[in-house]
Amino acid sequence: MRCRIVLFPLLLALCAGCGNAKEKRLARKEITAMIGRQVVFPEGLVPKLLGDDIGDPGWAADRSMKVVIYTMPLMCSSCNLGILLDWRQAIGDLTTEFGEENLRFVFVFAYKDERELTGAVKEYMFDFPVYYDPQEAFREQNPFISGNPLCHTFLVDENNRIVLVGDPVRNPNMLPLYKEQVGGFAARRVNP
Repeated sequence: MRCRIVLFPLLLALCAGCGNAKEKRLARKEITAMIGRQVVFPEGLVPKLLGDDIGDPGWAADRSMKVVIYTMPLMCSSCNLGILLDWRQAIGDLTTEFGEENLRFVFVFAYKDERELTGAVKEYMFDFPVYYDPQEAFREQNPFISGNPLCHTFLVDENNRIVLVGDPVRNPNMLPLYKEQVGGFAARRVNP
């Protein structure tokens, strides 16, 4: 029931800009197929901070909610890497509001050209861990993730189950939905 409550406004927010009924139906179908699915974080992902290898911060396995931002290699790299600037601000705002113990951000970049990704991360001074996935293990372990780039940002609960699909940075209609979910989670942790 909870997923249905979240799903309807989400679909409206996501599809508000869709051009026609066929695209709207396809988006609904893709999102519905993802909601409730458990995301697997493969062991082969390489975490880096400003291009340097770091030990795995363990964020993928901890019991907080996570915003997962997945980028496929076929997508426009300058567009996707440029969004890092906007995410810096969003991470700061959301972490301040909910605390790091309640919300993590997991960036998974499936780029073959590590130099391009490292260059962008350094250029934008994106000082958050980024998981490099040149073998596309994340996609392989999670085949239910839509090929639609609009579905490559999603919120997972403490059990890594998808509860929201959509990008709160690129679609401001999604931000209140994310805040509602994370706020409810934080409240349950304080008052179980």
